[in-house]
Amino acid sequence: VEVLRPEGKTFSSKRSGGSSAEVSGKSAEDMLKDFCKWQRQGLKQNSNNPRRFDTALLLTRENICRNPFTQNCDTLGLAELGTMCSRHASCAIVQDNGLSAAFTIAHELGHLLN
Repeated sequence: VEVLRPEGKTFSSKRSGGSSAEVSGKSAEDMLKDFCKWQRQGLKQNSNNPRRFDTALLLTRENICRNPFTQNCDTLGLAELGTMCSRHASCAIVQDNGLSAAFTIAHELGHLLN
């Protein structure tokens, strides 16, 4: 396993006009969709690219909410099922809540492999 961090690349999924410190204000599904789109555009997926990757994972300190308009944000991660081999959907988002985030990462990677 090799972990790649794209240098100088920043992903932001906040509302337009919002500050970078606020919770994104987007649903977990929208945040995942935006991240998948961003990672597709950031690194060209071809066999000659030495920075090519099989999956992308966003580790964030932002709350991940199924419904951002409620106070209950208990989602720890999100990934689509069985998309590991998809160039367009092999991505996941995980809330960084310390050491236990490792279990959530493993869980979301399992969803991608399902």
